[in-house]
Amino acid sequence: MSIERRKFDPYRLFNLDKFFDDFLSSPLSMGSEGIFPKVDIKELEKNYEIIAEVPGLDKSDIKIELHKDVLTIQSEKETKKEEKDKEGHYIYKERSYQSFKRQFRLPENANPDKIKASMEKGLLKIEIEKKEPEPKKSIKID
Repeated sequence: MSIERRKFDPYRLFNLDKFFDDFLSSPLSMGSEGIFPKVDIKELEKNYEIIAEVPGLDKSDIKIELHKDVLTIQSEKETKKEEKDKEGHYIYKERSYQSFKRQFRLPENANPDKIKASMEKGLLKIEIEKKEPEPKKSIKID
């Protein structure tokens, strides 16, 4: 039986191809800021759509706020599982806590008064209507 010697590769930990494969593998990804959902942003003719994957979360777990021109989506959820034997002793107990916070700066033509959110099957959909373009003014200059 022989032992194979591997050449030391100091960049092995920074293999970006593998890093991004792992990083993008689940709907709730772990990054330097913690866990956050994958998000798609679309610009349509009359509105913008933000669709976030939030599996395992309920509508009541998610908080959406608009402050000035920054839209914030955040969630905090604690899950507890426990099983006890007939005498009331724990044979299994598990707790988990997940939270995320995502922020998006709205474009100038977004209408902050016309934002709707809905949730279905683990997808959070936020629709932001665009403002009607202001008509160009003509000014006569003497």
